[in-house]
Amino acid sequence: MQAYFASGYAADVMLAALVLEAAWLLARGRRLGLVLVMLGPAALIVLGLRAALVGAPWPWIALPLALSLPIHLADPRLWQRAPADGSSARPSAAGNLARAWRPIAARFAPAAGRRPDRASGPAS
Repeated sequence: MQAYFASGYAADVMLAALVLEAAWLLARGRRLGLVLVMLGPAALIVLGLRAALVGAPWPWIALPLALSLPIHLADPRLWQRAPADGSSARPSAAGNLARAWRPIAARFAPAAGRRPDRASGPAS
């Protein structure tokens, strides 16, 4: 098992899984640019891992890791943009999370007219 990881084959298997996922997403009708932005950071991080596992010089480890950040930051912006076909845009993950937490947060919110930092008893 040690030789499997030291040779970088473990990272190769992860890269193959990412290629299969990309093919599946493309077959389901996702745009190529969107798939690249979705899976690009993971592929670059795995390439950095592979470089580290095989003992490559540090720039070959740092370069793919550094390149993954700007692509990762572009991902949410693409999800929030409306599709070109005119259909409604997919809601962002942050918006879905906020909507999901609203009923839970309402249970713990203070009652109207009461400040949470004051005790409910008479003022002394």
